[in-house]
Amino acid sequence: MITWRDDGSRIVAMCGDAPVGAVFPTEGRRTGWRAWVTKNTHASEGYAADIAAAKREIENRFAGFLNLAKLQPCSQTEKPTRGGPTEAHPDAPYCKPDQSCCDFCCGN
Repeated sequence: MITWRDDGSRIVAMCGDAPVGAVFPTEGRRTGWRAWVTKNTHASEGYAADIAAAKREIENRFAGFLNLAKLQPCSQTEKPTRGGPTEAHPDAPYCKPDQSCCDFCCGN
């Protein structure tokens, strides 16, 4: 669901083309993180022991948002009934007439 893009001074958490958070690695200090898309109406931020722990903080907060919004990531193993073609399922149907799709099986 989340992919990570290294922008040099930060590692950005991406959901599709939307940035949802970032990790701010620093030499010799704790790693900062900030999650912009959370179950709250405001961003969350903090420090973690390392980059992997900071990424988990962002992923957990994004999962909280998905749960609150009642969105569920499409299964990577089951053939989706909507959501558009993917590498794993090139014949999956689009969920919208204009052939645009989100990354979720939300019923659109």
